[in-house]
Amino acid sequence: MYVRIKQIQQGAGAWMLYEVEDELECSDLKLDGPVDLKLKLTNAETRILVQGTAAASVTMECARCSEEFHLPIEIELEENFVPITSPEAEATGIDAYEVLTYKEDRLYIDEMLRQNFLAAVPMQPICRGGRCKGMCDQCGTNLNTDTCQCEKEEIDPRWVALKEIKNRGSKPSLN
Repeated sequence: MYVRIKQIQQGAGAWMLYEVEDELECSDLKLDGPVDLKLKLTNAETRILVQGTAAASVTMECARCSEEFHLPIEIELEENFVPITSPEAEATGIDAYEVLTYKEDRLYIDEMLRQNFLAAVPMQPICRGGRCKGMCDQCGTNLNTDTCQCEKEEIDPRWVALKEIKNRGSKPSLN
């Protein structure tokens, strides 16, 4: 996906709006449909400043119950693109990932969108708006859809010794 920026390359301060709903190829994320973009591109003399929002729906796997669900993501964007001939564009190593470049009158925005969407995805996505009940730790039943018959005696291991004293029904001995 790219934006033609010829009309704002005329001089510093020139700007344009770019609004589109388009497909994004992203191997790291499973997008459910098109990405809705609303961008303002500004010529800042030595770079092109891109500001705006992007929204999409991503298919994720719940960290609690392992079911797939659709997670809507909306991100705020503010990135700088430098010409590919700029000294900044010659960064190597890990710094090369921080520099976004453009060539001639085309500003490719796929990598910018990919990086920002990946940063917005939660490390442990939870379905049902965070109200997922998860799976039974004994039988593996999905507690969102079924109930299990497992006995649920929850005892904190730090209190086991006190439970033994209570079950004896007598005073604890010092032996």
